Amino acid sequence: MTSRARKSGQIKMLESILSVGVVIASVTIAMGLFNAPSPLSMRRTEDITRFSYSFLMRLAEAEVFDKVMFTNGALTPDWEAKLTVVMSSLLPPNTFFALNVYNCTVEGGVIHEELINRWPVSNAATPEVFDVSKGVAGVNILYTTKQLFILRVQMQMTSGDQP
Repeated sequence: MTSRARKSGQIKMLESILSVGVVIASVTIAMGLFNAPSPLSMRRTEDITRFSYSFLMRLAEAEVFDKVMFTNGALTPDWEAKLTVVMSSLLPPNTFFALNVYNCTVEGGVIHEELINRWPVSNAATPEVFDVSKGVAGVNILYTTKQLFILRVQMQMTSGDQP
């Protein structure tokens, strides 16, 4: 074998090693730039969403919104605090929620929503709990009360320790 053939083989070997290095560096950089969502957090969010819908539907079936929010066809004073206590007592430990309730009316074919809670219905110490959590569910249900109010109940829920 001539020295020229040996040098050509060595150069090709060096090119191959450098190419592999460039590919590995590119893949490493791409993985850092494009983080796919964790399957565990996706699964957790799905579970929390399912639980949230189920929880709100059980409250609706038990007429908790009617019993806690209304007295003689009018909003009960301090219903927000009462609903917070009821919901907190029914949820597992380290499960946090924030709830908004809207009264829906139709005027001239247009649906109007009015927020009826005066202060937050929540057991979370701060709203940031939902910003830093790895699994947060946001769900809505429509509920018609015995007094024929149409309510849209909007809830965020997460589980885990608060920061």
